[in-house]
Amino acid sequence: MAITSFAYTPTDNIANETTYVTTPTSETAARAQFKDIFDQIQNGVNAIKTALESTATGSSGASCIKLETVVGLAATDVQGAIEELKTALAEGVDISSVIGEGEIERAMLEADAVDGTKLADDSVDSEHIVAGAIDAEHLANDSVTEDAVATGVITANKIANAAVGLAQLAAAVLAIIPRLDGGTEITAAANLNTYVTPGSFKCISDAGAAALGNTPTNAAFLMYVSYGTGGTTGYVKQEIIDRHGRRYMRVTTDTGATWSPWTQNNGMIYGTSATPPVGIYPAGTLYIQHEA
Repeated sequence: MAITSFAYTPTDNIANETTYVTTPTSETAARAQFKDIFDQIQNGVNAIKTALESTATGSSGASCIKLETVVGLAATDVQGAIEELKTALAEGVDISSVIGEGEIERAMLEADAVDGTKLADDSVDSEHIVAGAIDAEHLANDSVTEDAVATGVITANKIANAAVGLAQLAAAVLAIIPRLDGGTEITAAANLNTYVTPGSFKCISDAGAAALGNTPTNAAFLMYVSYGTGGTTGYVKQEIIDRHGRRYMRVTTDTGATWSPWTQNNGMIYGTSATPPVGIYPAGTLYIQHEA
C-alpha cells in the first residue's frame, strides 16, 4: 500500500459552500459539518499508519520510506536497501568502495579481530607494515621458517648484538661448529671409527679415553669431525686434541669403512732457560729458547 498525499473531499474543503453551507439549518447540521472535516483528517492519518504497518510483498511499510543517496547502494527506499544489503552479505561484501582510505583505525578493532584466516594470501606486504610494528611478541612460535624468508633479506645489520646464541642455532648448524663446551660427549667404550658425522665431541676422562676403540691417546680429549674435501660426504677427517695438548689426525675416504693411521702433529714450546720447563711433552716436541 502506497502512501498518497492527503486531500479533502471536496478538495476546497470548508470553502465549498455547497457542502458546508454558511448558515446551517440547525445545531446538529453545524456539528455534522465539523465532524466531516475531522473524520477526513482522522481517516487520512489512519491510512498512513496502515500503509507503514503493511508487510505485503511489494507494498510494505518499509517500501514507503524513502532514502537519501547512500554510496554503494542503488535502492531508494528502506525495503530495497535491506534486500540489497542481505544479497551483498550472502555473496560477500566488497567494502573497498564504501570505506574510504584511513577510515578504520586500530582503536576500532577488537584484540585479535584480524588474524590469518581473515587475510587473503599475499595481501599484506612490507608496504603495509609500519617500521618496528612486528617484534618478537607478535610472532607465534616457529612462525618464521626458512621458506618464509627471502634470500638475502636478513643481513648482519638487521641482527641485534648478542641476539643469536647457541639456543637460537639449529642443531644441524651447531653440529658443524666447534663448540666452546667441547660438544657432545662420546659414548662409553665407543669405536671412534663410527664417528663420521661432522660435529664436536669430547671424552672427559683418561679412563674413558682408554676404553674407546681406535683412539690414539689414553688422555681425555676433544675431537672435531669434518668433511675432508669440501663437503664430499665419503671423505671425513677426525682431529683430536688431548689434555696434554697433543694433536692427532686421520682421514677416511669411504665413510669410515677404512681409516688412515693416526698421525701426530707435534707442536713447539718457547722459553728463556737452556732447558724446557718440567712437564710432559709429546715425542718430537720442539723447544725453542729465546732471549731472556
